[in-house]
Amino acid sequence: GPVPVAESAGYTCQILSALGYAHTRGVIHRDIKPANIMVTASGMVKLMDFGIAATTGTIQNRLTAAGTALGSIHYMSPEQVRAAPPDYRSDLYSLGITLYEMLTGKCPIQGASEYEIMNAHMTVVPPSPCEVNPSLPFTIGLVVLRAIEKRPENRFQSAAEFFAAMEPLAGGVAPGTARTAVLPAVRPESATARPAAPGTGSQMLDPDTLDAAARELAVYIGPIARIIVSRAAKQAQSRRQLYEALAQEISAPADRARFLAKSAR
Repeated sequence: GPVPVAESAGYTCQILSALGYAHTRGVIHRDIKPANIMVTASGMVKLMDFGIAATTGTIQNRLTAAGTALGSIHYMSPEQVRAAPPDYRSDLYSLGITLYEMLTGKCPIQGASEYEIMNAHMTVVPPSPCEVNPSLPFTIGLVVLRAIEKRPENRFQSAAEFFAAMEPLAGGVAPGTARTAVLPAVRPESATARPAAPGTGSQMLDPDTLDAAARELAVYIGPIARIIVSRAAKQAQSRRQLYEALAQEISAPADRARFLAKSAR
């Protein structure tokens, strides 16, 4: 059933904090949906599964081997349906669809087939969530409808802008970014995944070093560590230099020191 407004807004603010962190580092999740959002008993939201995430510099018009656009069909943005290059606003659309479902208990995009669902993302304007759940305040309906606009330029233009609209609706429930975590989904193939092949600046760094750095950094910042390590490796000329660059991604001084200590191993 529907999740109370303040609780939904609080969860959404946490997710937006995580997305803001990823987006400012050039990482787009591309598969925001309820199944990739976990809430702990203490109310901490964990954003999982960056399995199809991409950096903005590497995004192309990509299809899966089966020939369908990347993403989960009920939550993918119109541009993902068209297999066009997504950007940060694609994540915000998917989160808007997820928020709509939290508030009403119903996904706003429906269809009898995959084609109908994908076509609905591009052509069907859902009713305001306030029409589905009359107990909702009018303002949250406006926020949701803006988040799920068909054209990216009509949506919120950043996670921070979406957050600013949601925070007043959280009623004190929305915690700071310290309570938000980004975690990988548990997948058999992810256990042996290696960082992407490094550029010419990382010829001195072997794959085992990069793999270890990605796993150790992920403890503090989640699965986007793999992408950040791959990027940093293109400039680093030694293990120590790599770890010093990566340490800048860790906000807590004590955690940063523990991470740097591992570079001496």
